[in-house]
Amino acid sequence: MLAGAVIQASTSSISVFMVGRIVAGVASGCATGMVGGYISEISPPNRRNSYGTFMQVSLSAGILVVTISFFFADTSSGWRYIAAFPVLNASFFLAFAPCVLVESPAWLLERGDQEHAEQEIARLYGHEHVQQALSWMEPSTNTDLESEALSDEHEGGTFSLLLSPLFIKQLFVALGVSAAQQLTGINAVCYYSSDIFSDAGISDGRVGGVIVYVLMLLPTMAVAHLSERFGNRRLLLTGLAGMFISATGITLALAFSVQALSIVFTGTFVASFSASVGPLIWPITAALFTDSVRATAVSMCIFINWVCNLLIGVFFPYISDALDAYKFVPFMVTTAAFFLFTQFWIPETAGKSTEEIQATTASQRKMDFTPSMSSASHVWVVPTPIVTEAPPTQNSSTIKPTWRLYVNVLVAVLQPFQFGWSTSQMNNSIFNNEADCNARPIAPGTCLMFPGHTKTQWTIAVSSWIVGGMIGSLVTGRVSNKFGRKPTMMANCLFMIAGAVIQAASSNISIFTIGRVFAGIAAGGSTAVIPGFIGEICPPDLRSKLGVCFQISITLGHLFVAITFFFASTSTGWRFIAAFPIVLAFLFLVLAPFVLVESPAWLLMAGQQVLAERELARLFGQENVYLAKTWMKQEEAAPRVGVGSEYVMPLHDLRMSMAPKATKPRGFSHLFTPELIRQLLVAIGVAGAQQLTGVNAVFFYSSGIFKQAGLSDSRIGVLLVNFVNVLPTLFCGMLSARLGNRKLILYGFTGMFFSATGMTAALVGSLPALAIVFTALYVTTFGSSLGPLAWGIMADLFPDDVRAMGCSICVGCSWLCSLAIGLGYPYIAAAFDNYSFVPFMCTVTLAFLFVHSFVPETYGKTIQEIQDEFDARRLKKTRDRDQWRLSGNSQIAVLG
Repeated sequence: MLAGAVIQASTSSISVFMVGRIVAGVASGCATGMVGGYISEISPPNRRNSYGTFMQVSLSAGILVVTISFFFADTSSGWRYIAAFPVLNASFFLAFAPCVLVESPAWLLERGDQEHAEQEIARLYGHEHVQQALSWMEPSTNTDLESEALSDEHEGGTFSLLLSPLFIKQLFVALGVSAAQQLTGINAVCYYSSDIFSDAGISDGRVGGVIVYVLMLLPTMAVAHLSERFGNRRLLLTGLAGMFISATGITLALAFSVQALSIVFTGTFVASFSASVGPLIWPITAALFTDSVRATAVSMCIFINWVCNLLIGVFFPYISDALDAYKFVPFMVTTAAFFLFTQFWIPETAGKSTEEIQATTASQRKMDFTPSMSSASHVWVVPTPIVTEAPPTQNSSTIKPTWRLYVNVLVAVLQPFQFGWSTSQMNNSIFNNEADCNARPIAPGTCLMFPGHTKTQWTIAVSSWIVGGMIGSLVTGRVSNKFGRKPTMMANCLFMIAGAVIQAASSNISIFTIGRVFAGIAAGGSTAVIPGFIGEICPPDLRSKLGVCFQISITLGHLFVAITFFFASTSTGWRFIAAFPIVLAFLFLVLAPFVLVESPAWLLMAGQQVLAERELARLFGQENVYLAKTWMKQEEAAPRVGVGSEYVMPLHDLRMSMAPKATKPRGFSHLFTPELIRQLLVAIGVAGAQQLTGVNAVFFYSSGIFKQAGLSDSRIGVLLVNFVNVLPTLFCGMLSARLGNRKLILYGFTGMFFSATGMTAALVGSLPALAIVFTALYVTTFGSSLGPLAWGIMADLFPDDVRAMGCSICVGCSWLCSLAIGLGYPYIAAAFDNYSFVPFMCTVTLAFLFVHSFVPETYGKTIQEIQDEFDARRLKKTRDRDQWRLSGNSQIAVLG
């Protein structure tokens, strides 16, 4: 590293520079060949994947940081500083390695240095875990074939051992995975991305590079958790499938000259690669081999990886010239081939020890398939008064919902898609550019919507949708309490249809404004009822994971309407955009009668016990109805009479115990009682924070930032921001399962604060490229935390009987805050100029303190547990106040 950097930085000729590149390449090759195996050898099996992906995170971060440096080091001497930067890396490593780095215990054991190996293990895991850690290092027993192969190692060397029957399959699989990382075309996509962005109007290739490498880094950071949840093999298959679809999309976009779609599919290709094949090659290749051959095997695999990299770099330009718009078809073929290779050859390695992985390959090699015994599931039946075993202890995580639960969520989120669609349907400058609309005469092809409208008329038309949202959100709670969630959602479709028809058929902007009000009522109604509906039908462990589907649908609505701007920006195209919610409403009305259930929680409140049990059976199976009802109501469990593990439960008592008393939905005034006022205030605070932290202002201002960076087409900027908004939202459910809702929101606020600070600094310093980066980070941190989680948290904070009214009030406040930002931010931006995001830095800080102090953790908890926490706080406060009064400290001395 030192030699390569020094030679490149000090060279006076390109020939000497090439020598430095070779030396630097040797360092890179050694790093990729050694570090992955080293991390695997010092990590426990359950953390090998998580830590192994740090290799790709570091690679992606290095690519991104050097790309950012191009904005300020593109001078006659700046490239020398870039070339010399690895000197710092090497210096830091040499300074810290002697003090903190351990020698691989596996390598020490291979050399017979048992005592030194145990010392290093003690440094990593503590003395009390040395023996357990030693059990990870090598398989405890060897088969006859293994013993024979190992005994021959010194005769033919490690290379011969790798080609023996013991390791030939592992070597073949590892070489295939290494080749897949390059031959699926990631470097070709990165190579061609500059042309794609250039065709789309981004003249500065550095901006395109930053965008691509940000998209490469972000998914890589989530791979550790994804692999723990889904396993390496499934994640590889999913990533390869996404890459195949994306390569197909890029090909179609290039063939039909739709540059915007080529950008979108380039982003999804990079994201799919970075969430699967990119980072997982390093832990998988290391995990497939035992300690005795790992170093040599990984070196061979990385060598093949570099060879494939060289082949793509040399031959892709010729392939590109020959196939023109179909240049990515070969990568569609290789991606499909590696998908089949993964499906049939690659074993699961996540969370397994070396011994377990070798046992798997050995069993496959011997074709030793042992039939497994299937265990019968426990069935609890109480037909008459009888002495029987106690029901098995279960919780929500042990129950597998039926397919109907997931279909219900998918159908329900058709309506928030209309929310996102209507939010952005007018965000196209060609529809309403002020200069174009004020011109007389109006130039053809400009001011396409209602030519000649004034800025005031346009502002009213935009804001009328928010007014409708406020109306819909406030009215829907009472309606859904009276008639049920399902009829309310179906009735909401009528407003979707009415709003779409009026907007699409309007002949002037005044009638169009009326249609926007109707569309806003539909959007407000969906935000008030659907998050609560999803929360009511989901078990506690799935409530947050499926609840984020609401925000995912909204962000997809934003993204898809932004895509339509590239082919529907005509004098009639906007009418088709306005009419699209009719399709969503039609789909909902067709599917809802057959697949949508009524909320069992609402049915129980309405006293419809039998129908509630029937709906629960559709969602979770008949055998899980009793358990599901324990999530619904805040009551004691069924009575049990008996001793030990046996009890007597008469059928009548069982039936009555499972029949909670009907609790009618309570009204607006009950929310202001001492029992619920705290929940209401906390939920309103969360709703306000979602808007007042400024994400809509970021969307509003993003087009100006992209324009300063050289992006003349505002549609590209809108598309990029919405695309970045979708990606983190997809991972939010998994992140909340890992960290919890409260902690994830706090992390999100931290990221938003630093991003707003970065945007301010970039604007003040006239660095639009960095402003783009911080804009993307702001949207990403919002989309992975507060954005999707606010809806579910608001619904979780209220008991069943007031949830609809509570959510209605909170969502109404959210719409009010959105209106305040929409009307007030343009004046804030004009007054503060480059410091326009400073107010949001303040609101983010206040929101952080509010969540930290008042918002409880809701993930994985039943409604009863959440209410118990609020009750405990309220009773403690009351008890402390009473003790203070009784202590006499409340008596105030009167002077006189």
